[in-house]
Amino acid sequence: MSALATIRPHSWDLPLYLHVLGAMVAVGGLVLALVYLAAAWRGESARSFRAGYRALLFAAIPGYVVMRVGAQWIYSKEQLDKLPSDPSWVGIGFAVGDFGLLFLL
Repeated sequence: MSALATIRPHSWDLPLYLHVLGAMVAVGGLVLALVYLAAAWRGESARSFRAGYRALLFAAIPGYVVMRVGAQWIYSKEQLDKLPSDPSWVGIGFAVGDFGLLFLL
């Protein structure tokens, strides 16, 4: 893996870092929200429902936006937008991201 990191241009580091960081924050926010909302569904308190909503609002949604912006930025940095068709891993990533947005909403 370190051999790949040595041949990647350093100008790709920030967009790739933002993409990965945004994805981790989005998944963490979703898991936190699911835990709170499951507790609220069991009838523990209305505070759990508010906390779950806030986890979605302040963590999962901004994390998704940062992940998506970072993904599009690294996509253009790698000049994948100039290819006649997207590689399959890019199509899978876009599909998972779009489905994730539907799940998030």
